Amino acid sequence: MTLAENTLATTTARVYRTEFKSQPAEVNAGETVALVFTIQNAEGEVVRDVQIVHEQAMHLLIISDDLNEFYHLHPKQGADGSFRVTHIFPQAGNYWLYVDYTPDTHQVVDRLSLQIRGEAREAIAPIEDENPTKTANGLRVTMRANQPLRAGEAVLLDFVVEDEQTDELVTDLQPYLGALAHFVIKLLDI
Repeated sequence: MTLAENTLATTTARVYRTEFKSQPAEVNAGETVALVFTIQNAEGEVVRDVQIVHEQAMHLLIISDDLNEFYHLHPKQGADGSFRVTHIFPQAGNYWLYVDYTPDTHQVVDRLSLQIRGEAREAIAPIEDENPTKTANGLRVTMRANQPLRAGEAVLLDFVVEDEQTDELVTDLQPYLGALAHFVIKLLDI
């Protein structure tokens, strides 16, 4: 069993921790694995009551080391209090698992790692994308920052969503997981 190695956001005193195990313990690329997370309080007791945030009790972000794979899953809570989800990792290598839950009034995000066995894909170094506009499914989304992006500095990001064909602003977005948009940033050590 693995305990979360780093907490990104939590209360000032470490009150909660995430215990993690995979079934099977050795995970091979291309095979189904159960990912099991158990939230424990400072006394080691299983925490069964967590808040529903963005329509789910737990969010799990899985990101490959090379950033070529990204998954947003929602483990479901079982009778024993643990949260479980199955997944197939298509490639070998190291993956980061970000477990996001809110046991009281403070959001907790624990970071775990999981090594997947098998033949690794060829490493592709990340490159800076200087184009702040992307198109998909008939929409054009442009990210605008109030200042240049620099590590360690606060920045305000705005997103403009337009119809790719008409260039009109999209004003009829519908909520997904309780919000009109979600945004995830993974910092790189390059």
